[in-house]
Parts: sequence; structure tokens; C-alpha cells
Amino acid sequence: GRFVMLNATDLRVVFEKYDEDFDGKMNTSDLVQIFKAVNYIPNEGQTLDTFVRSIASTVGNKIDFVQFSDIMNQHLTEDLSQTVNCLDMFDQGNGHISIQELTDVLTRGELLTEEELEQFFMGVDKESPLSVPAFMDLITNA
Repeated sequence: GRFVMLNATDLRVVFEKYDEDFDGKMNTSDLVQIFKAVNYIPNEGQTLDTFVRSIASTVGNKIDFVQFSDIMNQHLTEDLSQTVNCLDMFDQGNGHISIQELTDVLTRGELLTEEELEQFFMGVDKESPLSVPAFMDLITNA
């Protein structure tokens, strides 16, 4: 894969979404949402809540960007690089993904119904290709 570690810019964007009071820290409990968004599955016998609580017991209830990056790289590099590899298949060589190709894949395997597809692409300009960050945003907010 292209990425061995997670892209720092993408991590910064995610971190800043959760740093609500702009103090350079986010609540450790917000990691549950982030792990959920990328379909992270903790070790057997752990729920996402207990998994994140175990992280919090080590780092505390608030984490800064460096701690956040470390946690993400430690636990998500593989998951995210799989997502990125998947994106590479759709990438038109310019960092953009064709909405039509994406739609074909999502409907071909009956992954989504027409209705779900409409909801998935709500607010997206279907005439222009999606940038990779826009795609990541789309799947994490879906």
C-alpha cells in the first residue's frame, strides 16, 4: 500500500473535529465514534467501549494530537490502509474517484438499495468526481 502510516493531515482533520473547545485536546471517549466509523473490531471479548476505556486508563480522559496519532497508528494502520488500497482501485490517477464507478460497485453486489444509495450520496455533486478526502468523509459519516 501507499501508506505505511496514516496521513498526518487526515488525522489532524479528524482530531480537530473532536477538539470542540480548541484547546489542543479531545476527549478519549470520542475514540469510540472514530473506531466505529472505520468499523474497527477490538480483540475478542472486548467491546469498543471497554477497549477505549482501557486506552483511557493509560492516557487519561483527554488526549493531545500526538497521543491521538499514536493511538490511531497503533490500532488503525491496517484497517485504514485497506480502505486506501480499496480507493486506489477507483482512483482515476488524479486522486479522484468516479461517482459512477462507485455507484456501479455499490449496486452490483446489491450492497445498497437505490434508496440507501440516494442517502449515501446526499449532498454530493454527482457530476464531478470525489476527492479521496471527500470519499473518506462520506464513508465515515454514512
